[in-house]
Amino acid sequence: MLRQGFTQSTSVILALVTMSAWSQTNLELPLPESEVTTQIVIQPNYAEVHKPEQRPVLLAFSPDNHALAYSSIKQMAPTEYGEFWASQLHLLPLLPTGQATTLIDADSTSNFGFYGAPAVELTWPDHKIHFVISNGDDSATEIRYLVKEQRLENPKIGEYTIDEPYGPPPLQQAIAKCFADWPQNVVEASNAKWLLEGEKALYQSRQGKNGSDLYLLNIPTCKRQLIALPTQSAEGRPLVNRLLGGVVQDAQLLLALESFPADVAKNAKVRSNTLLLQTNIHTLGSPNAEWLNWSYGLGNNYQFEVLSHQPNKVLFLLDQPGQSCKSKLFSLSERQLTSFTVDNHKICNAAVSRDGQLALALSAKNTSAKAKTSEAEPREADQIWIVKKGFLNNMVN
Repeated sequence: MLRQGFTQSTSVILALVTMSAWSQTNLELPLPESEVTTQIVIQPNYAEVHKPEQRPVLLAFSPDNHALAYSSIKQMAPTEYGEFWASQLHLLPLLPTGQATTLIDADSTSNFGFYGAPAVELTWPDHKIHFVISNGDDSATEIRYLVKEQRLENPKIGEYTIDEPYGPPPLQQAIAKCFADWPQNVVEASNAKWLLEGEKALYQSRQGKNGSDLYLLNIPTCKRQLIALPTQSAEGRPLVNRLLGGVVQDAQLLLALESFPADVAKNAKVRSNTLLLQTNIHTLGSPNAEWLNWSYGLGNNYQFEVLSHQPNKVLFLLDQPGQSCKSKLFSLSERQLTSFTVDNHKICNAAVSRDGQLALALSAKNTSAKAKTSEAEPREADQIWIVKKGFLNNMVN
C-alpha cells in the first residue's frame, strides 16, 4: 500500500471500518494509507452494443426499463462570441435491432443558448422526459417531452424567452427553513447534497473562515452534527475540504470531498486528486469513529453521482465534466468497495434502470502503436453498452 501525499488538491470519499483507520478525535493526524479496491472488468459479451450516429453524452432509462433516452451535442454555425454547440435528445428502444430516433433537435435547443446550449441534466421519472438546457452562461431551461404524445409539453417554449430558470434547489430551501441561524442567502449559495432524500443531507456554507466545515443534517428533526474531517496531509500541510457528495449504505457513510493545501497562494495553480474514505454513520463524533481511505490511483476534478441506491449496494460514478471520458464506476456493498472498468474502453457516462440494468456511454481506446505514444485521450463517447440484466446482482452481491 502506498501513502497518498497531499502536495496537490485532493478529492476525497470516506468510509468506516474497524481496521487500520484514523480516529476523528485526533484531527492533527494525516489521512491513513490508501487501499486498492477490488476490480471487475466488464467484457463485450456481457452487453448489447449500440453505435448510434450521434455521440451519446447523458443517459436516462425509461420508467418501464424498455428504452433509453440520451443526449448528444451538435456544432452549429458560429456566433459573434465564437463556436456554438447545441444539444439534441434521442430515444433508443432496448431491442437488439433498436434504432435511435431524434426527439428534440439542435435547432430547437439552440433557442435557449447564449454562448451555447449544452444539456446539463436528463431524467425520465414518468411519462415525461425532463431535459435541462444551459444557456452556456448562468441560467438553464427545463424542457419536458411527452413520450406518448411525441411532442413537447409546451410547444411554444423558447419562442419568446429563456424561461423556467432554476431557482434555489428544494434542499437549500429546506435547510434555510430548518436552521434559521444560518443566513438564507448563504444557505441558497451553499454546497449541500442529499444523503437520503427527504431525510439526511450534507452541508457546507463555502463562506467565511468556517466555510469548509461539513455538517450532517437531519431534515425532519432539524438537527445538525459537525463532521470532523482530516486537516493535515501526509506531509503535515493544512488542508481545506470541499464537498462533492455522499451516500449512506447499510450504516456506511460515503463522502466525496475535494481537498487542497490551505497554505497555497490563491493565484497558484493547484491540481486536484481523488480519495475514497468510509465510516459508520452511527459513530460520528465518538472516540470509536474511524476512517478507511480507498483513494489509491484516482485522478482529479471529479463530480460525484449516485446511480443506484438499493438495500444491499450503492452504485456511484466519479465523473469528470467536459466529456473527458475518464469517469470511474464504483459499487459499495457490505463494506466492500468495488471498481468497474470496461475492456479496451473508457467510461464517459453511466445510468442504471429501476430493475438494475446498467447502461454505459463508452469511448473505444485506440490501441495502435502511434496512439500508445500519444498523450491524447478520448473525449467523446462513440457507443452505448446495455449490460445484461442480472450482471450487477451477480457480480456485486
